[in-house]
Amino acid sequence: MQINDILTGFYFFGFLLGGVLCAALLAGSPGRQFANRWLALLVAVISIFVLRKIPFSSGFILNYPHFMGLYPLAFALGPLLYLYTRALARGEMRFNRASGIHFVPMVLVFLSLIPLYALSTEDKHKVATAYFTGEFAEEIRLLGLWGYSIVLLSWLHFSCYCFAVIQLLRRHEVHILDQFSDLEKVSLQWLRLLTHFCLLVAMVGLAVHLLAFLLHYPLSSSITLYTEILLVLLIYVVGYMGLRQPAIFQPVLEGSPPTGIASPSDPQSAPEQAYTSDEADTKYEKSSLTDGAAKAYKADLLELMARDKPFLDSDLTLSKLTECSGIPHHHLSQVINAKLGRNFYDFINQYRVEIAKELLADPQKSGVAIIDIAMAAGFNNKNSFYKAFRNQVAMTPAEYRRQQLKTGTEH
Repeated sequence: MQINDILTGFYFFGFLLGGVLCAALLAGSPGRQFANRWLALLVAVISIFVLRKIPFSSGFILNYPHFMGLYPLAFALGPLLYLYTRALARGEMRFNRASGIHFVPMVLVFLSLIPLYALSTEDKHKVATAYFTGEFAEEIRLLGLWGYSIVLLSWLHFSCYCFAVIQLLRRHEVHILDQFSDLEKVSLQWLRLLTHFCLLVAMVGLAVHLLAFLLHYPLSSSITLYTEILLVLLIYVVGYMGLRQPAIFQPVLEGSPPTGIASPSDPQSAPEQAYTSDEADTKYEKSSLTDGAAKAYKADLLELMARDKPFLDSDLTLSKLTECSGIPHHHLSQVINAKLGRNFYDFINQYRVEIAKELLADPQKSGVAIIDIAMAAGFNNKNSFYKAFRNQVAMTPAEYRRQQLKTGTEH
């Protein structure tokens, strides 16, 4: 079986898989529906892009050259990935004019290719032949050079959007630390890793196609094929992972947090501070919260934490704590950041770690599994517990337990 036959089968399977994935994304849960529409559009564009490759890999394009001219769709890949990430990270639920601006380059490239669309069938056949040979007839040489330029620009365009997505995900990481006490379901690390891979592929694609242009390789040569194949595979993995990504921004759930375990003896004893005084002052310089009100809110918050222990709710968020405390959302965030010198994530998890330390040091609970200790302290998974514990105590829970129990027996 020839390589072109294998590629044709691969592209056709990719097109069918894209259709199934689009349907699955559009049928997803309401909490992710708007973000998944962007992802479904991204997969749809890739599917059309893949379908466009079939006439080229099969040689069908030589007999029916009217399938050319869809490459401008490549300029939609970056914007769609960016808008999906923004909707997922920021909870955006509507399309606006600013979103449409991202697609202006694609429209401009389509318009620039009107001369190609207007060519006669004979001239389109010459262009299709040149695609396979890399040799453009004189009358279509400029059009061929522009075609190469569009390919190079599309890789550069996608690279720039990958950089923009990475920056957006960095801001998202900072944001969720101020909103959530557990990051397992809201972290977008998988998307960041895949975006880095996409950036790598885009930059390799740019380099490979530039090399093909300088050495006069045809665009159909093997030197240019594999970057497109790898990019298609990566984006489909993004689509699959998008199906598994839970909604990040959800309505506050009803229900009171569990109680019954003693509070930390020193709730402000965490070894690290997420915010310096200068950082907090800069962030809240326009806030209407007075210093007196902030001190009162701080006292109320610490009393609530000691009395009701809302941190034992493993799904506690800033919005839930706002509801429990009665402190306005933005003022509560300011008190935690500016008056306690922490982000919400560290503030809540310092209480949980203190509870875990007490339980681990208790000889009567020496037989209790560490994961059960973590759950009793308000954590909902082992990874989050170990990370928070090591950050605050500088040792693993097992090491801490051995140290404390050994100390206890010596005394």
